[in-house]
Amino acid sequence: MIVRSSMVERAPATPDLRRRRTRAQAERISLRADVLDPPERRLIRDLFEDGRPCSAIARELGQNPRSIRRRVRSITRRLLDPRFEFVLTKADAWRPTRRRVAHEHFIRGHSLRETAEQLGLSLYIVRQHRDAIEALFEAHLAGDQGARR
Repeated sequence: MIVRSSMVERAPATPDLRRRRTRAQAERISLRADVLDPPERRLIRDLFEDGRPCSAIARELGQNPRSIRRRVRSITRRLLDPRFEFVLTKADAWRPTRRRVAHEHFIRGHSLRETAEQLGLSLYIVRQHRDAIEALFEAHLAGDQGARR
């Protein structure tokens, strides 16, 4: 008797850290890590450049390996998000408040509430800037799609 799974396999939305990373992907992650805060940058460098296992890093930091893996997954997801690169390349042309919101939310990975508290802005203003950045990103993607046709 053959049992078949009714589940459809889908490509993961984020990179699976259990699988081997390609050299190009590891290099892209390491290059983008330059703009991260020092603790996050060190964690990514230890893992992707030096090849240290999460368990060794966790031991050194006195933390649970599972929490280190979760942090790495979160940071890696952020670094590989196309919005991250968009903000890095386009933010210089934006007004200072939008640039600061973009940096806190998209680059540093803070929530909207954390971004509002950090910058001393209302949650409403932060959400408006985030929505404007998302619209700019969508327009950028639409422009790229039109250029490829």
